[in-house]
Amino acid sequence: MKRLKMKIVLLLAVLFSVWAPFSMADTQFRVIVDASGSMQTSDPDKLTSEAINLLSELAPEQTTTLGVWLFGEAPRVLLPESVVTADTRATLSRSINNYVTQDVKTDLEAILRLLLKTPDSESLSLEVDRHWILVTDGFVDISLDDNVNKASRQRILQELTDELKLRDIHLHTLSMTSYTDKALLKAMSLRTDATHTEVALPIELLDTLSLIASQVIPNDELPLDNNRFWVDDAVTSMTLMALHDVGIEPEWITPTGQQLALQESDKIKVARSEYFTLVTISDPEQGDWQVQNVDLNRTRITVSSSLGIRSAPVAEVVFENLPIDTSVSLLRNNQPVTEASQLSGVQVTQSLIRLNGERKDVVYNGVLDQVAGRFENTLEGIHTTGTYQLVTGISGKGFFRQSSQFFTVAPAIELSGKQSGDDFVVFSAQPTSDTLDLLRSEIHLHLTYNNGTKSTEVMPLTLQGHWEKIIPVTSGENVQVEAVLTGQTVSDKEKIFEYRAPKWRYQRQGAGLPQVYLDGNEQKMPAPSSALSVDNDVNPVQISPSFTLVSEEEAQSVESEKIADPSLSVKKAPLNAESTPSSHSIGYKVAGAFGVLVLLTVVFFVFRRRKQ
Repeated sequence: MKRLKMKIVLLLAVLFSVWAPFSMADTQFRVIVDASGSMQTSDPDKLTSEAINLLSELAPEQTTTLGVWLFGEAPRVLLPESVVTADTRATLSRSINNYVTQDVKTDLEAILRLLLKTPDSESLSLEVDRHWILVTDGFVDISLDDNVNKASRQRILQELTDELKLRDIHLHTLSMTSYTDKALLKAMSLRTDATHTEVALPIELLDTLSLIASQVIPNDELPLDNNRFWVDDAVTSMTLMALHDVGIEPEWITPTGQQLALQESDKIKVARSEYFTLVTISDPEQGDWQVQNVDLNRTRITVSSSLGIRSAPVAEVVFENLPIDTSVSLLRNNQPVTEASQLSGVQVTQSLIRLNGERKDVVYNGVLDQVAGRFENTLEGIHTTGTYQLVTGISGKGFFRQSSQFFTVAPAIELSGKQSGDDFVVFSAQPTSDTLDLLRSEIHLHLTYNNGTKSTEVMPLTLQGHWEKIIPVTSGENVQVEAVLTGQTVSDKEKIFEYRAPKWRYQRQGAGLPQVYLDGNEQKMPAPSSALSVDNDVNPVQISPSFTLVSEEEAQSVESEKIADPSLSVKKAPLNAESTPSSHSIGYKVAGAFGVLVLLTVVFFVFRRRKQ
């Protein structure tokens, strides 16, 4: 009997060893904060710290890791990456307000290289969703020599952004001031399928990080009707979030008319700061609740419930003019409800909202049709770039649920033109995201001459992964150029969309050199280069400390492979310096296999013992 008990203990230990690697954190947050001296002006009240504290409170415990780094003259770690727990939040709260912003340089390249070489936390699972958040108020500034700065910027845009994309790292960027290098930040975010936000006021940092958290870790919500919301008997817990100014005390009124006491108890957990209040309630009282003394646009109620809503995912970056298909299901105990009798009286609505600073512009409202147990809709292509929120609401007999999805609408290509030699101009079209299927997309240049004649030229696709066309220019020509993309995405081989890039113009007077500029530029000066274009006039300058760079031949080989097989651009790779599987990842696989073998052996002997 004693030996049998020992075998049972061993069996349980083996089961735990097999299960442990699969029950670890699956979401990674790494926050990168600019520590240059100018941040004292851009963020005098250190609301960056408040926003990071809010992110740590919104991140689920045990299933999320969080780390914080500073950069300026030299990168350094403020909070080592670790699993989010109450202790992690306390450590962050103690250290986040004490860092100094006085660096005189802004070395973005160095911090990105450091983080790309920093292994994942050992608490992360094999399948991890990586989201890095960059907060800065400046641009690449590592030298008094502008060529050195340009070379660093070029390496960030090409080599390091390619590395981020290859490892499936989403780099969300936040611009704190008007003179930030927005073109660089926006290009990095678009290429890594992430968001770029221009923060007009420091207080908006909290809203932005809250948005990113809800985008990465979606939750069902209860819709607010003015200042009221209904809690049904299927809700097992709810979290009330209010973002507010200093001195504001949000109030929640229960269905019995009593003000909720914001004190910790067995059923209530409270997280508060000068700028936000979070209250989590277990088994909340059913009925009509009220919220007072809050900005309703900065207030959310998320819930855990046996009744829920499931919306088909929307890509984080959606191309301008690309239709969006949506599908919504009602869930009961995490299973879709498909019976017509149970869906009787259920209604699903959608609203598309463009987020423009403090403004929220509703661009679409509609009711979805029910098709075979699901509710479906197609949003026609969106014609204005920016950040959007798709709010889906579902209502039935005595319950209401809501979900929000956030995404960025961006042009599929960026067209640029420049003089090439004495008698030519060259136009290049760079894809803004790897989700564009290059082999199934094509671009035509529509040329309109000053005498009214028109012609169309096909823009060839190069091995470097962009389109390019060289055009000879004769004296007296004045030509308008419009690039029209007929495109498809990697994920949808059937849907075709059209995008027309902003028009350009080239001209030549007498024996002068050709001029190329965006149409409508009255000064007729060459337009600034796109953030996605390659600056061939800048020689890469490597400064100390030196790093290993990808050779030109290797880069061309990688680009050729991407064109040959677009799916290669969406590979996941382990996060370490050599781009090989990390030691703990390999260890998990070996441990899992060994555990299964031991488990089978133990089961065999236990069965044999009982049979005897």
